[in-house]
Amino acid sequence: MHSLKKMGAIGGAILLVACWPLAVGQIAQKVIEDGVQNLNSSSVKAEIAEYDRGYFSATAITRYTITDPQLVKSLEADGLPASIEVVHDISHGLVGIDAHSYVKDSLLIQFELATQTKLNGDTNFELVGRKFNFTDAKGAELIVGQYSAQGVASVAGALEATVTVPKASVNFSNGDNLVLNSFIGEGAGQREGGLWVGQQNISVKGFQLSSASGENDFQLEDLQYVLKTNKNESGEKFDSVQTLSIKSASTGENHAKDLELDFAFNGINSQALEQLISIYGTGENLTEERMNESMPLLDQLVETGFGVQLNKFALNLDGGDFQSAWQLTVPSGQKNVSQNASVLLNVVEGNLDAFISNELLQSYPFVRENIDELLIMEFASEDAKGVGLNAKLINGQVTFSSGKQIPLLALFMPLMAGGK
Repeated sequence: MHSLKKMGAIGGAILLVACWPLAVGQIAQKVIEDGVQNLNSSSVKAEIAEYDRGYFSATAITRYTITDPQLVKSLEADGLPASIEVVHDISHGLVGIDAHSYVKDSLLIQFELATQTKLNGDTNFELVGRKFNFTDAKGAELIVGQYSAQGVASVAGALEATVTVPKASVNFSNGDNLVLNSFIGEGAGQREGGLWVGQQNISVKGFQLSSASGENDFQLEDLQYVLKTNKNESGEKFDSVQTLSIKSASTGENHAKDLELDFAFNGINSQALEQLISIYGTGENLTEERMNESMPLLDQLVETGFGVQLNKFALNLDGGDFQSAWQLTVPSGQKNVSQNASVLLNVVEGNLDAFISNELLQSYPFVRENIDELLIMEFASEDAKGVGLNAKLINGQVTFSSGKQIPLLALFMPLMAGGK
């Protein structure tokens, strides 16, 4: 009896091992089917053109077709196909699925993608794209050097990835030229509802735009951009912080350096924001019906309150310095503001700090004229280094460091009059 049990156990194990590649093959096909389905959008149709599944391996071909009529027309005008096919060579392992993918019969885009997918759907990927050149019907040329991407994508929707493009350039038919040097994009996060939660970094070593005439050329050096977003523990509030720094930028005779920008908003009603994004983010024309649909969501967003901050904006422009920071808070409890938005002017709170150096004022006389008006009205103050402006906003009143006060509504009146 004991021997029979042992033989049964051994037989069961052998049967499991024999059937396991078939099970893994089914899992692999399901992973690819779900992945392709998720790539469908309003402008791109993704589908499986072929799937040949074997015992230890499989071969699949996926097709991606542009469906946007205007983009299709543009591609056809340049002699480019509106669809590409990607071949996937798939291996069924004991604990995962390996795949090697490449573009089929494309003269423009060629890349190789290696993926390792666990049985739960989590995937490691590494993509290497070949350098390509493209010239359109009007003679403009696009050149992209070898590019790469690698990262990890989880079945739960989390993504961690890095994209690198060492160099890209565009030579326009009129003689203008654009060059991008060392682009690196990094991201780690997850989509929660309609919002991305996580961190994204972008860096650009250099960017140049040169015209055939040599006038108004633009150059930029060392750009760094960071976006951080998160929700609170309950998921009801959404926060975002964006920072931007540029070492130097120049166009014509104007030169800027050491630009720093730190902008944030917090306490945004995440549910209302998600629904507003679904309305405004479709790219479709905003009809009166959709506008009416968005009004209650705007009311909901304002009613729960939020804050907006420009924590820092600073740069050196042509040898002169400018710095600014401000903060605004909309307290909760403001109902139906879409019917009368002016009520916000009486409840919003905040502060403003700004400074302009004498060197900058000397370089831009027209700015000096406006600053002189602020000094006369005692809204700003001047010292040996430059002009500063400090103000607080409470109960609809703007109070300057000099003690002068003015209703916030009065500052908006010229804008309202100008719009009529």
